[in-house]
Parts: sequence; C-alpha cells; structure tokens
Amino acid sequence: MSQERDAAGFVTAFGGAGLVCCLTDFLLSGGGPWQAWSAVVGLGCAGGVLLAVTWIALLQGPSLMRIRRVGWCWFFMSLGYAGWLASDLGVFAKLGSRHHDLALLGLAASMAAGVGFFGLMWTFGRRPAAGDGPSASEEKPHARWVWWVLMVGAVAAVLVDRSFFPREHAAAHATCRAYSLSACGFFFSSLFSGRRRPRLDTLAFVVVGLASLLPFGIMRGAPAHWAPTLFATPMVSQVVASLRGLTDVDGDGVSGALWGGDCAPWDGERVPGAKEIPGDGVDQDCTGEDLIPRVVDPARVPLASVPAPRSVLLITVETLRADHLSLYGYSKRTSPALDERASKGMVFERAYTAGSSTSIAIPALLRGVFARRLRWERYLETTTDQGVSLAPMTPNATSRRSPPKGKWRELGTTGRVTRKAGERAIQVHMLPTKVNPPPISWWLQRRGMSTAAVVDDHFSEILDRATGVAAGFDVFVEGDQIEGTDDSDDAVVDLALATLSELPQGSPWFMWVHLFGPHVPSTKHPNTPSFGEGLVAEYDHEIHFVDEQIDRLLEGALARAPGAAYIVTADHGESLFANNRMHGFSLSDDEIHVPLIVGGEGIPATRVAAPVSTVDIVPTVLALTQTPMPDYLDGRSLLTDLGDARMLFSDAWRYNYDGSLAMELVGAFDATAKFVHSRRDNVVVMTDYAHPERSSEEAAQGVELRRYVDAVQEYLRAGPLMTSWSYRP
Repeated sequence: MSQERDAAGFVTAFGGAGLVCCLTDFLLSGGGPWQAWSAVVGLGCAGGVLLAVTWIALLQGPSLMRIRRVGWCWFFMSLGYAGWLASDLGVFAKLGSRHHDLALLGLAASMAAGVGFFGLMWTFGRRPAAGDGPSASEEKPHARWVWWVLMVGAVAAVLVDRSFFPREHAAAHATCRAYSLSACGFFFSSLFSGRRRPRLDTLAFVVVGLASLLPFGIMRGAPAHWAPTLFATPMVSQVVASLRGLTDVDGDGVSGALWGGDCAPWDGERVPGAKEIPGDGVDQDCTGEDLIPRVVDPARVPLASVPAPRSVLLITVETLRADHLSLYGYSKRTSPALDERASKGMVFERAYTAGSSTSIAIPALLRGVFARRLRWERYLETTTDQGVSLAPMTPNATSRRSPPKGKWRELGTTGRVTRKAGERAIQVHMLPTKVNPPPISWWLQRRGMSTAAVVDDHFSEILDRATGVAAGFDVFVEGDQIEGTDDSDDAVVDLALATLSELPQGSPWFMWVHLFGPHVPSTKHPNTPSFGEGLVAEYDHEIHFVDEQIDRLLEGALARAPGAAYIVTADHGESLFANNRMHGFSLSDDEIHVPLIVGGEGIPATRVAAPVSTVDIVPTVLALTQTPMPDYLDGRSLLTDLGDARMLFSDAWRYNYDGSLAMELVGAFDATAKFVHSRRDNVVVMTDYAHPERSSEEAAQGVELRRYVDAVQEYLRAGPLMTSWSYRP
C-alpha cells in the first residue's frame, strides 16, 4: 500500500473523528439551528484534517529527514512543547510570586502535557525494524490497555477543559481539546487501517475534503444570529481559532475569514484594538471610520459660587456582585447592615459597572465617562524584591502595532526598562493616561473641599499613585502601608477613619475608600457567620465581613459629619464556577451588575428600577455638593428621573504578556436587552432581559437589534475625549 493512500486514510479517519467530536460537543452545549449544524459539520472535518496533517508531519517528519534517533527527536519536541505551554501559562513569571502555588500546578500540568505528547508520538510513530515501513496509519495492532489509557485520557481532558479556569489559559484549553480529538483520531485510524476499499476510501477522502471547505462559504460576511452557538462550544470554537490563525495573512493576530474581525486582511497596521490616531484619515482600529477628536477644557467650567453644603463618602468594593447581597433578594442574609441602611436611602436595582475589571471600572467611575471616552496605555506588571511594580509599555515610534517584547520604559523615564535580577513579568494592564479629563476629586478640590482617599488593591498596584489615580486628592493613602496585617478590610477601615479624623474640622470633605472585599484569595474571618463549605460559601462569608466593615466606616463618617451623603457600590462583580471564580473575561451580569446605594440626610427612601451606571456617580456627587459640572459627562445625576430608554455601555479587554490584544468586548444595554460584541472574534451575543431563558439568536429576533448595533458603532466611533489637562504628581 502506498504512503499517499495511507496518509489519505489517516486524514480521512481524523476528519471523521473531528466530525464526531464537534457534533457531540455541540449537542452537549445545547445545539442550534440547522445552519449552525451545517457549519459544525464542516468545522469538525476541517479541524480533524488540520490535526491529521500536523500529526503526519510530527510522526513521519524525522524519518523523512533521515534522523537516526527518532525517539530522541520526539523527546526534545515534547520538552519544547512543555516549555512553550509553561511559558504561555506564565509559570516562570509566577514562580516565587503571589501565584506561586498556581505556578507549580501549571508546571505540573505542562510536564504532564509533554509526557502525553511524547507518549502519543512514541506509541503511534514507531516504525518496524525492517522494510520501508508503513505510515502512522499502518501501525501494528496495539494492546487493548493502550486504547483504554488513550480514551480515559481523552475523557479527562474534556472534563478539565469544561471544568477548570474557563476563559483563562487558552493554551491549556487548546491542549486538552487537541488531545481529546487526537485520541479519537488515532482510534478511528486503527479501526479502518486494515480495511482496503479503494473506491470507498477515495470517496470518503473527497467528502471530508469538501466538507472542510464548507465553513469558508457559510461563515462569510457579517456573523449570523446563530454565531454565538458555535463559540459557546469549546471544540468548535477551538477549530475556528486554529483556522483563523492559518488565514491571518498579515500577521496582526486577527483573520478576515470565518467572521474574523480584521477589516483590512492585508494590512497589519489596521486591526481591532490598534491605537487609533484621531483625525489622520485612517481607521486603525476597524471601527468603520476615523475618529473625530472632541476637545474639552475643564478650566472653562465655572467655579462654585457658594461653599459645598455637605461632605460625601464614596465606598467601592472589589468583586461585589449585586445578586449575592440579601439587599437584592439573595436567599442568604449576607448584608444585614446594608439592608438596614438601604431602607433609608436610594437603592438602584439595576446598576452596572463600566468595566468588568478594576483597571477599566475605576477610571471610568471616577471621571463620569464610559471607558472608550478615555485614552489608555499598556502597563507591564512585574515582580520585584519589594513586591510588584508597574511600567508603561510604549509602541515603536515608527509603527502603530503592539510593541514587541523588550520595548518597555520605566515610569517617568524613556528607553528600556532595566530589570533587576529575578524580576519577572506577571501580566499587562491597560491604564488611563494622565492627560484624560480630571476625576471627581479634582473638581471638588478645585471648588475648595478637602479631599482624601484610602485605597486597598491588595497586590495589583493598579491603584498605585504612580498611575495617576491620586489626582486631586489632598491625602492619598494606600492600604499596603499597613504593617503587621494582610491589610484586610477591618485594618483598611481603621486607616480610613484615622485619615478622616485628620481632615480639617468644620469644612466639607470628600473621601473615597476602596476595599478589597471578597476578592480572591478567600479569607476566614472569626466572629463572622459561615454559610457552609465551598467556593460560593466562602464568597458569601467575605461579603458579610465587608458588610460589617462598611457599616463601621459609615458610622464613623456620619458621626463626624451627620449631614454627609454616602455612596456604596462595587468596581465590578464576579463569575462563580464550580472550581474557580474570576472577572474581566466577560460582560455577563454576574460581572457587571453591581450594588449601588445612595444615602444620607435628605436622600429619599426608594428603590429605583431604571438601569443606571457607575459613571452616574460623578454627576451625582457634583449635584450633592452643588458643584458646576462639565457638559461632556456620560453620567447623569442619580437624584433625577433617568427613565428606561437610556443606553448604557460596558467594556472588557485583556492583553497578552507581550502587550498584544487577547480579548476585547463592548456591550450596550438598556432596560430591554443587552448586546455584547466580541471585536476580536466578531461575535455578537444578545440577552433579552424580559426572557433571560431565550438563546442569543432568539433574543436577537425578539428585540430591535439595529438599535443596539448602531449604539455600539456610535460609541466606538466617538473615541476618547481630548484635553490639555494633565495630572502631575
């Protein structure tokens, strides 16, 4: 039998395995309309064919290159693969950091993947001792235990893929999916390797090949309403990602095929997430048109003519989702203190954050504008002997692309970062530049109020004064200065009360306190009720603890200034899974629906059902303090009638270690529905709030979809505000 026919049979078997795996995975994920099933058929065959070609190259390549010690060649391939996976998981950067235990787990998983990779090549790539030798598909029958090990491993890979770290560690998930598909492919290949029916084999090969081309015809133009059903299926979404990688002809990380979001497939400088240069006539970030800069001048806003009538306390809490507070109807009494205080103030039942991560949410909240109205810069977070440091990453002066590795500069300097021995990159954040419109603290300081902040971001340094978050504060205190504790919320509240006592007596003040709250890692607090065992119970336990501390802070603040107003909210929520919890990877209501309470003297006791945003906090504070406000704010005062027709926005994005964009989501929503667009994948997900059980495609057919599409396009095209104001510490 010829090598060509053997290879064709191997490809056909893998194509069939891919078809079975993708159809099964799609069925387990809920299925979809017939168009989606058609796409899955083609994607399954294409994924199997692609993987088969890869295995043929790995198994036969060393022999074709006449490498004598094939086993050693496979060993070094496996070692290299394990090293690449460990690097992609950030293992080497996290060893010795706060993520040390997680790094050890990642290292063990990478080594296991390398061993499995070597085992597959050794088992299915061995050649007979004599003769020309068949291809991989003509191996001698293997012992039954080999297939048991292979299939048990495939099932385990599927369970790990679906159960652990969803949306995180793409390389690890890709490894699990590739292994499970490979196991099925080798099994199918062994079933049909001994059966020789030339005409039937040829027909099967042609059918698989033609089916592999189906997705390129079906997935053309704008994404169909059933597109989310494909990307909700792990195996199918992985095949799409692999095929897009092969069709990314300009190397910018985004494909123009298979509904990819690349608006200029042959121009690597134009891609979603690229830095847009307003007014240059070029659409760098694929929003549809060049941005028209809008210039604002904060200095032109008139000064207040009378002293502020009251003080204001703003409290923000990390990862506090609304639906886990008894205040919002949760079955467990997690927030008794807030329940009591909220009964005397305004409770906003549908409050949403402007971003599902702190680095997006807080800058937007403090400035009263949505995230796309700000200008952002990539910051590299690294470990040092003293803890964590941040340094901005700057692109090459001659290119608009993301900067390559090594192109860093330190805060306040130019040139390359000089890293100390042992300093390692952890992750990349997007933080606002210092030339954005000023935050609420600046406006209140400008009108003569005392301003103070006590913030605790525990370990990320996102709220470090060097990033510009201290602008406008007379006193800015970071929680990590607390000695002898892990700067838990009770210690931070003590620090906040001490800071408050040092502010000038008899004059109104504004204070912002940011608590770490129920953010990971989970902590057991004595004398705080337990809600059982498990991840959710631990989360609820910490909510009760931060509820106690918020009440203590409010009691102290109101004792000092009885007429003060207060606002309690969260920067974002949290997605809770069986084995993990996270935020910043989606715009689900779990991550963007946050508590929002406004209380104090003269504040009516009411519950507001209209959708509101955390960007409404700035105009609310300006209204409470009778401070003239600028006209560029996206937010509106929460003390006014906001109505149900208003469109709100929220954003999420993530960056790889080299500063390239990994994920970008933009959401538009009102009282009726939510529209979320993944700009990297070019996928739209709709949620009908009146019928949350409906699928995305059903929701898209039941609402005025064009309204949300136009709103997102207008939001993206408006671009950041331009101002000459700049924060200088």
